[in-house]
Amino acid sequence: MIITIKGATFSTNIGTLSTWSVFRDLGDGASYTGPSYVEKNSALSATVTLASNYSIGSAGVSVTMGGSSISAATISEDGKTVTISIGSVTGNVVIKVPTVNTNAGEEDSGENPSTPTSYTFTITPDPTSATVTLSATGYSTVSGTGSKSITVTNGTKVNWRVEADGYTTRTGSWTISGGNKTENIALSATGDSSGQITTTYNLPSFVTVSSGQLATNSNTWIHSDFIPVNDLSNSTEDGKCVRTFVSHGTVAAIAFYSQPNFNSYVEGFILSNTAGKSETQTAEQVKACITKDNANYVVFSTDGSKATLSVTTGEGSTVTPEPEEPETPSTGTSGINYYEEPGYINVSSGQVTNTSSTWIHSDFIKISDLQNDATLGHCIGKFTGHSQVADIAFYSSNSFSSFIAGKSSAGATKTVAALQNLMTELNATNATYIVISTDKSKNQLYASLK
Repeated sequence: MIITIKGATFSTNIGTLSTWSVFRDLGDGASYTGPSYVEKNSALSATVTLASNYSIGSAGVSVTMGGSSISAATISEDGKTVTISIGSVTGNVVIKVPTVNTNAGEEDSGENPSTPTSYTFTITPDPTSATVTLSATGYSTVSGTGSKSITVTNGTKVNWRVEADGYTTRTGSWTISGGNKTENIALSATGDSSGQITTTYNLPSFVTVSSGQLATNSNTWIHSDFIPVNDLSNSTEDGKCVRTFVSHGTVAAIAFYSQPNFNSYVEGFILSNTAGKSETQTAEQVKACITKDNANYVVFSTDGSKATLSVTTGEGSTVTPEPEEPETPSTGTSGINYYEEPGYINVSSGQVTNTSSTWIHSDFIKISDLQNDATLGHCIGKFTGHSQVADIAFYSSNSFSSFIAGKSSAGATKTVAALQNLMTELNATNATYIVISTDKSKNQLYASLK
């Protein structure tokens, strides 16, 4: 049986089922009504409705199926409704509707708005005397006692840490997704055997269990961070370690890794109610899925529009806090760093775009931290090894607004010397950071740091 979920294909041993995904690339003020995926060769009927103060952008409506443009959209006379009708769907469908705010006169392409929407993430600690630290790449760190907030653009990952003397430290992260977010974080007293950490996740995209990689389409699907299997703990409230990640009655995924990175994939499984798996899982049920000794970490995924995804770990003083993601690469530790943030770098503007594609980009990499790896002989590599276009962008600080210059088709690998030559070529010798991007379906993305 072939099961396709939002563009990712999994295999089982019964029957045959095939669906195609319906991707949407919509500007502000546009709302979609219709299915997220349809069965092979069935009909698609959907509408996109524009708010009263928006109209269709100059690029016009675009509908593609299987990568080719098709004439499937009709637009109402007032330009406020786009109707999409396809008699037989034979490939993934992409609906693109750019918009213009008629009040402001500014166009939103749906990919790279000129003024990104910002939202506020807030942590309220218990006890109130606890120190809260909030950090995100490209933003100043916020730290202090009591409730703290940080305002970032939509799609930004915020790392948080809550600590107090006499209590077990808690850490985690949250990716801003279309609205403000407040988290109430209660700390457990050190040595309290009843203390547990329950973390709710909404990281975009889901795990493809045939490869262990994140799927090309994030859509409404979400996944957890890498969770040490031995840290899974059944909640004292409901006896479960993972909650509601298949409560919507469809399929969710569970994947195991030897290390906390997607390149160390060991094995994975599709879980569903019909396969004898309940909508929640105990720690024992999760561990019972393991067939290989090196399955040390686990990642869960679900459809975030139909269920939340929360995981309980730890028992009081035995809790191992989840490692924080540093704002910039650390110095003094030699090694290869892998990256797979969604989207690629527009080398004309330095901004991230097309986050629904297979493309990925790195964090801000400090140029002075780069070194040629003794074995590989270069500092950044394989980001154009697939013989397609990849990007390098230079910045004066670890902020996309500090863009200096960029170049596409930059070559399969780069040494430190070649990178410095490129900086001279692009008049970017005053740059202190780079961001690189690639098509992850064709290759990995990595840098060698001191």
